[in-house]
Amino acid sequence: MATPSQIRLPVVLLGGVNLVRTLGLAGIPAVVAMPDPVLGERACAYLMLRDGSEFTLAAMREFLAGRGVARFKWPERIEIVTMLPLTNVGKIKKTELRRDIEQKLAREQTLAADSPTGPAALANKYGIERT
Repeated sequence: MATPSQIRLPVVLLGGVNLVRTLGLAGIPAVVAMPDPVLGERACAYLMLRDGSEFTLAAMREFLAGRGVARFKWPERIEIVTMLPLTNVGKIKKTELRRDIEQKLAREQTLAADSPTGPAALANKYGIERT
């Protein structure tokens, strides 16, 4: 994996604006599909930030809205990482990122199901039989 200091800052132009420099990114952003039970897939953006930079999904949406990017193209989630997995020739291994987001979503679903306010707990509390 490459660290931010090992990657040259790329030029990713969006409406004539360098997306990487404007957003305070330390490297190329990667967008991968993540599973969604309703739509099938949604977009998840993996970002490497410069030291001391902060970035939120709300900031991403505000930036994209200000540039006139259609809402269906906006990522539904961002993951901030220190390194992106790269191949021997320097391409981002998106299969590893897809696997990573699938595992995170599965863990989140398990935690939500086991929580005191999760579906199983509420069904037990109100005597609802789950099938």
